[in-house]
Amino acid sequence: MNKKKINVLILEHSLLSNVAWWRTYRPLWVVSKLSDEGLFPVEFNFRVKRKDLDYSDMWWAHLIIVSRPFAKPYISDFLVEAKQNGCKVIVDIDDDVFNLPKTHALYSAYKPGSANQKESEKAFKSADLFWFSTPKFLETYTNQGVVIPNAIFPEEIPAQPAPDRGHWAWRGTTIQYHDILAQDARKWYEENRDKAKKWFFLGVLPPMDHAENAELLDYIESPRQYMEAIHRAQFNGFWKPLMDHQFNEHKSNIAWIEATMSGGVCVSNFAGRPGWEFATDKFPTYEKACELWQQSKQHITEHYNLWNTAQIRAQTMHALCSPQTATSPNTEGS
Repeated sequence: MNKKKINVLILEHSLLSNVAWWRTYRPLWVVSKLSDEGLFPVEFNFRVKRKDLDYSDMWWAHLIIVSRPFAKPYISDFLVEAKQNGCKVIVDIDDDVFNLPKTHALYSAYKPGSANQKESEKAFKSADLFWFSTPKFLETYTNQGVVIPNAIFPEEIPAQPAPDRGHWAWRGTTIQYHDILAQDARKWYEENRDKAKKWFFLGVLPPMDHAENAELLDYIESPRQYMEAIHRAQFNGFWKPLMDHQFNEHKSNIAWIEATMSGGVCVSNFAGRPGWEFATDKFPTYEKACELWQQSKQHITEHYNLWNTAQIRAQTMHALCSPQTATSPNTEGS
């Protein structure tokens, strides 16, 4: 028997950004693998395009996936027209960019009344379903969504925790300055910077009161190469300071995942909150770090497994494109 075929148009930039790596390219590649290997009874034909959209694109597509529609009128207009042509639409949201604090570098681009907000809201109205990175979106955006967390392959976590070398890291760009330059974060760093033998700042060195143990490492453009680099580096921990506001309440826990992939622990003032249960807000002893790493490894294997999250994507796409489905796919999250 021939498999049912679903044509999926992905409205994404060709640039392999971090967002595209976590939310689009990598997980949908796994969906393709599931289908190719006979582990899912549907054949998904994916096409990636963002510019020069025309009627032939919507005639071909059964389903359109768009991440962060942004202020491009042709995107929202294309989605409205495609809906009239019978296409189903999934909007993937991984950041609550419309509730940025005024101290954030991107606030002016997404503030109330901005072109980004207006065009995105138009695109949101065309959505048949949302994919959300964290459960918080179900409360603040819509319950017509499925929570699909950012995930990795369990084998990407090392067999053992990082050796006790005292190597710690913070990773980010100037986009994260509003978090790391906040008063509480500065105070924590000044009180704990000497507890590490080495502080590595991946991407940019924030203007803080550093000791001689601070070192800047170059930004790695390729997400794949970055993941391989932190795995080899075997950091004892990643520091993830977060200001307490709505944007960060929706934020995914990639820093915790990356810390675990490196063999270390995540230190954050959000420790204990949803998604950050296996982080700590104190600079830990090596023994405590190893204990939290082991717990994190098990939890990621069970709840942030890329094979499992790809199954959720495949199931929701299939359900959305099945005529016999009278209701929307499961919206209880995962």
